Amino acid sequence: MSLTVARSNASLLACSPRSVSHSNKADPAMERILMATSQKRELLSDRQKAFAHLTPRGLVVNAMRVVAKQSATIVAEFMTDKLHVETANEELVVKGELTPSQADLKNEEWEDEEWDKRWEAFPKKCLNAYVRYHAVTMITRFYEAVASSTSSDVTLDRLTMDIFKSAKRSAEDNPRDNVQIARETYAQCLWANALVYLADYTVQQAIVAYGYYMYQQNRRRKQKAGQEVAEESSSAVVFSFSLTSSRLISSRVLSLWAGAIGGAIGSVLKPGWGTLMGFNMGDGMAFSMLEPSTTTTV
Repeated sequence: MSLTVARSNASLLACSPRSVSHSNKADPAMERILMATSQKRELLSDRQKAFAHLTPRGLVVNAMRVVAKQSATIVAEFMTDKLHVETANEELVVKGELTPSQADLKNEEWEDEEWDKRWEAFPKKCLNAYVRYHAVTMITRFYEAVASSTSSDVTLDRLTMDIFKSAKRSAEDNPRDNVQIARETYAQCLWANALVYLADYTVQQAIVAYGYYMYQQNRRRKQKAGQEVAEESSSAVVFSFSLTSSRLISSRVLSLWAGAIGGAIGSVLKPGWGTLMGFNMGDGMAFSMLEPSTTTTV
């Protein structure tokens, strides 16, 4: 995740004056990152150029990431909904409205129908997600540019770190300490995806705002045309918009947290690819549980 900004060509002792002034504060977490940086990699080495996602290689790689994320989301949503359906049918069995065999049959029918239905919508979901990905990426680059002018290089490095590579580095540094790998990856996932989720929230908030704007415009057109329109006070619209926005913020924060937990678990199983899949699974499960509260978003 990166913009065209001069990369630090030195490690710990050769940080820019701005970075040194910030990193001199007694922050153990930053000191650990600086120590690791001086031994393993340059600061901001994971940061890419502003339009790297639009190169031929970037387009292909990011398309694969979108496909992987959407696949993980479908599986996570399916498993969550399956649990709800099985729980509901189990309650009917307890009440005596269904027999155990009937409940099992209903569960199997639901699985067969829903599994095929969800994968039929997979291509369209991937296309929408791919377009949205590029919009989110451009906004992320903007936030990175802001962060580069207001934060130290150490902080910016944490915000632009590649969780795939960092998980592998953590595994190399702690070959037999799964707890430490999970802890480090959890923190890395939170930091490295903070700006991405902020950008994603920005896109979704813009969509929500546009939706409410168009709703109000349609109401005014109908009123001018003499059509009957349900009465609704401005305060009610503002309250609805505020409620939707607050739910949207909550969903993004909880999805980031769930993704970080999934990434930590995935890193213990398979650092790198396991990290990505675990993060996407965690994010997908959180989104599937919170989706009803954010139905005005796209």
